[in-house]
Amino acid sequence: MALDFCMLSADGRPEMTVPFGPDDHAMLFCAVAPGSLLSRASEYYEDTEFSSSEISLLLGELATITQRMPPAVDALRALCREAAQRGCGIVAVAD
Repeated sequence: MALDFCMLSADGRPEMTVPFGPDDHAMLFCAVAPGSLLSRASEYYEDTEFSSSEISLLLGELATITQRMPPAVDALRALCREAAQRGCGIVAVAD
């Protein structure tokens, strides 16, 4: 099981997906400040959504992480950049 961060297509299907396994997820959320925007996805088994207006803030939070992170975090940054370029949000889906 993975927590998938994804951009959804117009018909609601995942178009671009970044899977986070439990270890990747734990590493990321040890580095995230409580109460941050990203902390909304801290529960591994719950879905959450980030609107298009929140993507630049999410990218800002990801930029503040200085610890060494798994490749999934870089992929999440790329997903957020693509979502910002397209003007859409992303969802985190417990798969």
